[in-house]
Amino acid sequence: LFSDSAREMNGKGDKSKHGCFMPMEKGDEGADVYLLQQRLSELGYADNAPNGKYNKFTEKLVAQFQENCELEATGKADVETLERLFAFDAAMAE
Repeated sequence: LFSDSAREMNGKGDKSKHGCFMPMEKGDEGADVYLLQQRLSELGYADNAPNGKYNKFTEKLVAQFQENCELEATGKADVETLERLFAFDAAMAE
């Protein structure tokens, strides 16, 4: 989510366009996805170990988080979704 090496791993480029967070979606892989999955697990959305691969399961969990935050449930981890996910008061799974 923050390091240049992680951005290079998932091929998303320049952080200046998106602030601290790089958008992610199905098909992405790497350290950023791993941290996304780990955070979803911490908040109770997943009970499996992170694997660093943004697959259909990750997409579904992101959509559930988005619904809980009253965001459009696209399943894509856009900047707003990531900001809310990593916020101190992030929405726990229901």
